[in-house]
Amino acid sequence: EIPGVVSISSKNTEQRKEQENMNEPLNIQLTTRELYEAGSGGAWLKLPATAKQLNAALARIGAANGGKDFFINGFESPVTAVARIPLENAQKAGLDELNFLAAALQSRDDRQIEKLNAAAEVMADPNDIHGLAELTQNTGVYDFHPDIFNHIQLGEHTLEHSGLIQIPDEWAAAIDVEVLGRLAAEHEKGHF
Repeated sequence: EIPGVVSISSKNTEQRKEQENMNEPLNIQLTTRELYEAGSGGAWLKLPATAKQLNAALARIGAANGGKDFFINGFESPVTAVARIPLENAQKAGLDELNFLAAALQSRDDRQIEKLNAAAEVMADPNDIHGLAELTQNTGVYDFHPDIFNHIQLGEHTLEHSGLIQIPDEWAAAIDVEVLGRLAAEHEKGHF
């Protein structure tokens, strides 16, 4: 038994139970054409995975040592930005790219994952796995304020909490916080 590899199951209820026991950051199901056509499922693999774990999963589906072609037949993640990626994109990306993404996700804390989910919503192509992996590694360059919903709130935050503007408190009332928020959003290319 290799950690990170879940056995093949021919029963859907057992398959769901195995799938429920998988945990983050990313899980894939590997199968062969024969298993797929027989409706027998495959082997779930937790990513990031080592070569040993991958080989064990391939052995479980009869595809070890190049014996049979295999493909990704399932894809899941508790990370919203990743979970919404279509299966076809995960299949096109392949194991190396998915493993890279999973390793990047694994090294992030909850706050960084929250920032990633928000930033992915405004990505040019949120289904691009490589782009998402790059974004995952760059969450430090993004500010995320889930409690700010408009230019007025952003202006108030910029004036009072960001440290970007330093003026005497009695002058703060002279600042139009809505205009300041609009300018800050434009300058930082921010989105609500």
